[in-house]
Amino acid sequence: MPPALRDEYAYIPNSITNGFSMGPLSLPSSTHFHKNHYKEDRQSSIDNWLSKSLEAGFIAGPFDPAQVEAEIGPIHASPLQIVDKHDANGRIIKERIVYDASYPKTRPGQPPPPIPSINSQIRKEDYPCEWFTAVETKILIRSAPPHARFAGFDLKDAFQQLGNLPSQRRLFCINVLDRIYVWLVGIFGLTSICGLFGACCDVTCFFLELLFPLLLTKHYVDDFLVADFAPPSSPHANRPFDLILHAVREFGWEVHPEKFFSWTRQFTFLGFVWDADSRSATLTQKKQTKFLGKLIALNNSHDVSEKEVASVIGSCQHVCVIATHRRSKLNALYRLRNSFIGSHSATRRYLDTASKREVVDWIHFFQAGPVTCSLDTSSSFFHTPIFSDASDFALGVVLGSKALSIPLPPDYCDRPDINIGVGEAWAFELAVHAAIAAGARSCVLLVHVDNQGVVYALRRGRSRNQLVNEVIDRTSEYALSFDVELSVRYVRSEDNPADAPSRGDSSGYEPLIFPFDRPWESILNIRSS
Repeated sequence: MPPALRDEYAYIPNSITNGFSMGPLSLPSSTHFHKNHYKEDRQSSIDNWLSKSLEAGFIAGPFDPAQVEAEIGPIHASPLQIVDKHDANGRIIKERIVYDASYPKTRPGQPPPPIPSINSQIRKEDYPCEWFTAVETKILIRSAPPHARFAGFDLKDAFQQLGNLPSQRRLFCINVLDRIYVWLVGIFGLTSICGLFGACCDVTCFFLELLFPLLLTKHYVDDFLVADFAPPSSPHANRPFDLILHAVREFGWEVHPEKFFSWTRQFTFLGFVWDADSRSATLTQKKQTKFLGKLIALNNSHDVSEKEVASVIGSCQHVCVIATHRRSKLNALYRLRNSFIGSHSATRRYLDTASKREVVDWIHFFQAGPVTCSLDTSSSFFHTPIFSDASDFALGVVLGSKALSIPLPPDYCDRPDINIGVGEAWAFELAVHAAIAAGARSCVLLVHVDNQGVVYALRRGRSRNQLVNEVIDRTSEYALSFDVELSVRYVRSEDNPADAPSRGDSSGYEPLIFPFDRPWESILNIRSS
């Protein structure tokens, strides 16, 4: 494991034994139970969920609220809600019980709620991890030797395999029919849980690679992909997959009994069928049918919600991993989604003409046949490491031994719609232009960024901020014109060489000189006028 990660993940062994802290949370000073967000006629669904969760050991209870408060002090319960999954005919095919740790939300222009939500106290960027994306899977298949073989497995119950810290459980109560239950494990929906779980999975990957030479192990949330690079002549060749699974179980995880596949050259991962022999990737038929159904439903709707629009955008962006030329076909839908910002969750809007045109175009795209791509291009990485960063007063880029610092107005983060994430996106765009000016062609360009929110937005190809979306669109189109495929990796601020140039200090570097546009100047001028 890299030394930096050893320090970053040093909390894990003790947390496995004593429970994971879910963040720097303030314990309640008074008891408060938020009203649950499900209808009375759905109580049987809640009862079934409680029964299964108790049996699995995910929660404890039921307890008398007054007795609990008398013994351990004030307690807090976030609301439960039911999220339904429907089939094409509108029938409920799956129910998900959600603990809404983001309630109550702070609305733009409104005062903060008197009792803050759990998630409002947690910063996502404080919980980094290395999720393996579909873009990186493409790179892996392209670069894998002819003898490579692949396998995969899922972890059962994911976040709920992590115990939470007992001293924080007063915050994690559930109130149902005046009886109290308490979470004992990680909760889906907590801002910190993805990073905590992901970090444990990262350590698992390093453990397996240490245990099994010539093995590469990666994960996306609870989905693991294992690549065996041992050549036929190696003493490590032909090791059984059961040996890997045994090591995972010995590490402490419970593997899903049905969701795994043994050594193969063709496999399904992250919604795509990857074929190492034909060097191709194809969207699964199940995903294609599902995504097409979403688009048709949106097109046929009289009005739409933010959730429905965001879901369609997410599906289309997932496809853009292998259909990169389609990334620019979502601009109108981006604008429609962003028009909901600050609105009530029940708000609905008409599907405007431009958005409808994009939806119809995507419908035709999916109806045209299988969505597939060749993996034979862009197999090499750009040779020079590149880093980007932004501060409250400058953008910084480091390309090898050269650096660039671009000053910005000291109040730019205080202007409407602009925050440090926008600055980080501008710095990323600047880094891409710098690499292409330095000769990046027909390759994968890996840019290191130290802002988790921007990393996730760039990987997904979308953001809630329209200015970041504009950066994603501009940068993607520019990179595609040079046959450059973009990849982004998180780096801690203290390990980011671009941190100093982003603060105006480029000492120790040669000047990084190249022609580039300054789209932020017109944006800042508009927002200052």
